[in-house]
Amino acid sequence: MSCAGLGAAFVPAVAGEVAASIPALAQVSVPTGAISIQQRQAMVAGITRVLADATGAGPAWLPYITVLVVETAEGGWGVAGHGYVRSEFPALVAGRPLPPGTLPDRAR
Repeated sequence: MSCAGLGAAFVPAVAGEVAASIPALAQVSVPTGAISIQQRQAMVAGITRVLADATGAGPAWLPYITVLVVETAEGGWGVAGHGYVRSEFPALVAGRPLPPGTLPDRAR
């Protein structure tokens, strides 16, 4: 079901009024295999808390906050026009990303 399909009857009452906004959705993309199931679950819980706190809606909104942690295929997570593979992430995280337009040896 899309968010647009949710009616007012499914949105919780907040501060005595029915909220008129669409439920929150956060999507985080990570490289395949980069994080464990426990890390994904912790990420979902943490992002949910941040969104609930940021909106000021409180616990009544928790069932309406969706977090998707999506694993991307090798080369499907990119920075500056380069689709990284998992073996290249240590350099990226260490602050040594490939310069834009540079192809790694594997792609030549």
